Amino acid sequence: HGIIHRDLKPQNIMLTELGGEQDFVKVLDFGIARFRNKDDGKDLTNTGNPEERELIGTPRYMSPEQVRGEDLTGASDVYSLGLMCYEMLTGQPAVQGNSMMALITQQVSQDPLNLPFVHNFHPLIQQIILKATHKNLNMRYRTVDLLAVELEQALMELKRERSSNSTDFLMNHQYDQ
Repeated sequence: HGIIHRDLKPQNIMLTELGGEQDFVKVLDFGIARFRNKDDGKDLTNTGNPEERELIGTPRYMSPEQVRGEDLTGASDVYSLGLMCYEMLTGQPAVQGNSMMALITQQVSQDPLNLPFVHNFHPLIQQIILKATHKNLNMRYRTVDLLAVELEQALMELKRERSSNSTDFLMNHQYDQ
């Protein structure tokens, strides 16, 4: 919808029932969101001086470009979504630390994120998580729509594989039947 949320995190995602659809995803808290391609620098619901760059968002889920105060694109929200996907699959946050500075340092470091459990995922899922959380903006999905298309394709392939053998649906494990 042309909006960059700028604070995607688990606390801002709610699953609800809507029109008979179970697990309908609602995104909450657009307090610091901005319209993409709008140059006035104004937040959707906040006002303030765009010349005064503040650290706005949640450091554990912020993209490197957001931490650095650079212009944001849909790829910035994709990064946050990739971090949440990793966390959903492992139960562990991708970015860990005991202080805001420790979290920020991991985000702006040139080193790839340490995702110790990513090797447990099926290779198709690994590829999606690693691309979504790539530190280089140009190596990341440009939009959530592009991520969704690739994820749907991967899930269809995983379903095909699942029907032909006993591989776990999302993980890279074989089970005896």
